[in-house]
Amino acid sequence: MRKNDLIDAIGELNEELVERVNLLRQGEAQANAARKKRIRNWIIRMTVAVACLGLIMAGIRWRMTYYINRGLGSGTGSEDRKGAFYMSYEGPVFPLSLMGADSEITAERSLTFDFSPYISPSNAGEEKSIEDDSVDGDSYESESIITDSYLLRLTEGKKGSEAKKVICSYPFAASLSSALEKKPVIRVNEREVETELHIGPVFITFENTENGKEREGTDVSEPSSWKAYQAVIEAGYQGEAFDAFPDLSMPVTVYEVKNMYGESSGEAEAPTLNLEYRLNRKKTKILSYGFNGFNRNFESEPLAEESRSVFIEGGGSAYVIVLGEDIRDYKLLAYTDGGCEERMENAGGDVIRYETTLGEILARFAEEEWKEKANEIEKEKAFEQEDSGGYQQSRVTGEILSAISKEDFYHLTAELLAEKYGLVSKDSEMEDQTLDGFLEDIFSFTESSSRIMYLTFEVPVSGENAALVSASMVKEASIDYRDARTGGDAERNGYDMVTTLGSNLNFSKQCASVSHTEAVEIFSQDFGFDLEKGVTEVELDLKKEHYYIEVKRK
Repeated sequence: MRKNDLIDAIGELNEELVERVNLLRQGEAQANAARKKRIRNWIIRMTVAVACLGLIMAGIRWRMTYYINRGLGSGTGSEDRKGAFYMSYEGPVFPLSLMGADSEITAERSLTFDFSPYISPSNAGEEKSIEDDSVDGDSYESESIITDSYLLRLTEGKKGSEAKKVICSYPFAASLSSALEKKPVIRVNEREVETELHIGPVFITFENTENGKEREGTDVSEPSSWKAYQAVIEAGYQGEAFDAFPDLSMPVTVYEVKNMYGESSGEAEAPTLNLEYRLNRKKTKILSYGFNGFNRNFESEPLAEESRSVFIEGGGSAYVIVLGEDIRDYKLLAYTDGGCEERMENAGGDVIRYETTLGEILARFAEEEWKEKANEIEKEKAFEQEDSGGYQQSRVTGEILSAISKEDFYHLTAELLAEKYGLVSKDSEMEDQTLDGFLEDIFSFTESSSRIMYLTFEVPVSGENAALVSASMVKEASIDYRDARTGGDAERNGYDMVTTLGSNLNFSKQCASVSHTEAVEIFSQDFGFDLEKGVTEVELDLKKEHYYIEVKRK
């Protein structure tokens, strides 16, 4: 079976995925309307809260201002127009690999970009009004259906030998918060197979600069180029994805603020409790859960003065988790608002101190976060099901997070906490802590940060009949919004692939094709497609690491 035969063989695999996208499109308007309504409600709630609080005092350092620099880079210059860098980058299509090299197996690869999602409902005879607030005119026009297929066979000298079973690994770029549509569907000899999901760590680095005595850095940024993925893969990323999770059995001291009381009034618009303490920053690290604000006095070295504040009306408990030497001289004070400047009477709470392990306390909070997110996903699915007339019974819904257990979520957070942030690393200096230690935000980064995930599955390979392995997925376009601001094309929708990066397969040939291109115009690429001349299939140079294509809707 050569190139054309392989493309013919996998053609039918696209039909099911096309139908899936069509179903997704039918309900996109309703889903977007729901999302917009929820976003508006959230904005209203936040506006009311800010109005209630007034201006937050400069002394409060709110969470989500982390001073993190991922060091992944953003491109400038001529390469911006060559598929190298994007402001919103979805990651490349990666090649199949084996769990353990096997020189007896050869592979042929064929990758298809199916642009049928760019065909709008109006083109299909359905009415659509983009003036309607419930319709997002671009919501489904930047997806391509990817079918990445492989023929695996034993080498010539092994023909006639008994079939051997190998474990394959298929990588894809995603985050835990990515839609389940990003998770590829794997088929072996045209039959869908069960896979095991292995989730790689967040690739994140830090870079600190000093401005006086306060650290500064840049905002969080996602990978903007395939080069970012190349760097982590060549540094051994796949091994980290299959490594054991870290042990968090180190002892910690917990200070739980509970039984909070105090009512708001004209003079106390946002009653706040502030746990104030001193610590040796070279011997102590602090994590917290349930607190809203953080303040540090950088002039109070070597025993630094810190505090963490929580709004009383939020209820529940808030926790300070101490790693290393215990804090000193702690006290719980009440204030009229989050600025923590004007003391408040008839307000307070209890502080309970106890000892446990970091793993036990983190697992407890991780389960709370996981359950809360699982409930949100189920409510979203139920709302969309009801609001769209039941069409989503055939649609894959939810997020990748819904496909993992609470134990997995805990382990991934522990991995991020221990290995990437360095908050509990034995090799890191205590005073090198670059975060304010809010566990809520560490959970958020665990969920939302970019990763490479791996699906593993078994494939029987013989010398007589090639094994056909295919991975099908819905791929969002990578986008660079700078074009619109600089007078360029506002619809720079890019898709890319890497030929051999991270793979140990012995490729004899790779080819690529495009289909359903009637609604798109190719305006930048290096594949060699020529739609005017009918060139929709090309053979790839295996020495070339990366290919890209950029399209815009006609």
